[in-house]
Amino acid sequence: LRSALIVINEKNKTMKLRYFIYSSLFLAFCNTSAIAEENKPFTTQFSIGYMSQYISSGIDQNGNKGSAFVSADIISNTGIYVGAWTAEVDSANGAGKEIDYYIGYKGKFSKLNYDVGHKSFYYSGTSDKGDNSGEFYVNVEAQPFDSSVTLALELAKNDQGTNDEAKKFIISKELYETNISFNIGEVEASNDFWGIAASKSFYNLDFELAYINNSMKESNAESDKEFLTLTISKEF
Repeated sequence: LRSALIVINEKNKTMKLRYFIYSSLFLAFCNTSAIAEENKPFTTQFSIGYMSQYISSGIDQNGNKGSAFVSADIISNTGIYVGAWTAEVDSANGAGKEIDYYIGYKGKFSKLNYDVGHKSFYYSGTSDKGDNSGEFYVNVEAQPFDSSVTLALELAKNDQGTNDEAKKFIISKELYETNISFNIGEVEASNDFWGIAASKSFYNLDFELAYINNSMKESNAESDKEFLTLTISKEF
């Protein structure tokens, strides 16, 4: 019973922290918008698309099926942004849709671009509320050589009081109006993955063809997989 109370208390602390962060950033966003309303203090951005497979950090999220997705973002000229993203999923606990809510701040320090924030994951239709979770993230990128080569590092840590961490390193280069990228990463105590991708725009549509190789850290032949995916999207 004492262990259960400790777990509940830790989850309550996590929820309070989430609400504090979201509320503080939202109030800052609204305050900035009110002050600079006449200067168009924010922009909106929408996207819609389809993935032949929904692969996240090397793991198939939709049972080897295609997944449609939609997103909406409000971006302040101060760098603060809020948004939501949703896609079809197929989980063992019955979830049919993933909905992500995020809030963060993008800035620049010298030649380094950074993005810090928090993301909450909700799964509709699941019978297990424990599937809903969140993470804090930090993404940084730079172009140390020339404007055609970009180095990026993405870090994420679970906010549930566990040690689950994810990291991914990406190097990309513009070549013949096509972005070619290589990435390698891991989810702590879970899996390692790497991949290559090529993305290009045609007729106002964005196309990405990607190869992904996933390897579980513990023996799990069903999840040791290779994927070849195609994503088509459109931004508004």
